[in-house]
Parts: sequence; structure tokens; C-alpha cells
Amino acid sequence: MKKFKFCLFLLAFVFISNLGYGQYLGETITLESYVGEWKWETENECLMLYLRDTTWKILSSSNEYDDDIIGTYKYYKNGVLVVDNTNVNTMPFDMPIYASIGKEDENGNIWELNLAFIDTITGKESSYESSTLKYSSGEGTPQLHINLVSEKKWYDGIEDEIARTPEEAAQLKQLSAAAKLSGWSIPNNVTLTKVN
Repeated sequence: MKKFKFCLFLLAFVFISNLGYGQYLGETITLESYVGEWKWETENECLMLYLRDTTWKILSSSNEYDDDIIGTYKYYKNGVLVVDNTNVNTMPFDMPIYASIGKEDENGNIWELNLAFIDTITGKESSYESSTLKYSSGEGTPQLHINLVSEKKWYDGIEDEIARTPEEAAQLKQLSAAAKLSGWSIPNNVTLTKVN
């Protein structure tokens, strides 16, 4: 009888370990799962992310297209609006929030996106390879965890040598300086709930 129970346990373990992340959640996670309004709120703070999907042509001379998530955000502190860039409507790479597929399981569930985030107050940009938006279905409600990571710019200290114009060098120096700032002007490492 013990061998039978052990075999059942082992069989159940193998079955569960072969399930994809989305199967644990009981849903299929696509880029569309990230689209909508997301909110994180405390007594004194409120962060809203407004995400939508976009399809854009990779090169104007090709027929290749890419599907990604772009977005904007609002942040309130003590009832005062700190930042609102919801009126921005530019190319995908110039949006305050740009995300594309980071990690997906063998069933095609997209449970993490690589994130390029621009802090529109300081000009600081997140590291696209390290910053993430992670989807989960906590307690039956879609949730999104944002993790912003910054890193030193590869061109820090050589802006004048690589720039084509003095204006471009000044812009690169400004980005290098912003990358060195500590923290972000919005809350980081927080979990937002989908509200719409």
C-alpha cells in the first residue's frame, strides 16, 4: 500500500511539474492579458498604468511586424498629482512604457515582459534587459508586478567622442546623469490590480 501511495504521489508530482505557468493560473496569458488600466494604492499614494497593445512595422522596407505593449502612467502622492503623461502618443519606443515578450512557457503563456520605462520627471530610463512587468492571477484578480532596474549607460564618459553633434553629446550626457540618480519618481517593486 505504501508503494502504491508513493507511486501516486510521484505520478502527481511529475504531472504538476509539467504544467505551464498559465495552467496553474487556470488561464491563457497573452499580450492582451496586459492591456487595460492597472492600479496600486495606499493611504497616501496611487499609481495608475494605462497599457495597450500595438503592432508596428520593424523596418519601413520590410514586411515584418512586431506586437508589443505600450503605455503611460499617472502618480498621485498625498492627493497631489505628481506626474501625468497620459497625453503622450508617440512611436512605441518613445512611449513612457514599452514592453515586449520576456518569458513565456512551453504552452505560449506570456508571464513576464521585458520593460523599457522612462521616468518622465527625471529622464531616467530603466534597463530593458533587467526591468520587468510580471503578470499573475492572485486571488482570482489579475495582478501586475512592476520592477524597475537602472544601470550605468554604456557611453558614460565618452559622449563627446561618439556624438555626431554638440547637441547630441549634451543629450547623451543628460541621459548618463539621469541613470546615476537614485530611485524613481514613482513607486517601484509594487503589485498593481487590474481595474479595467
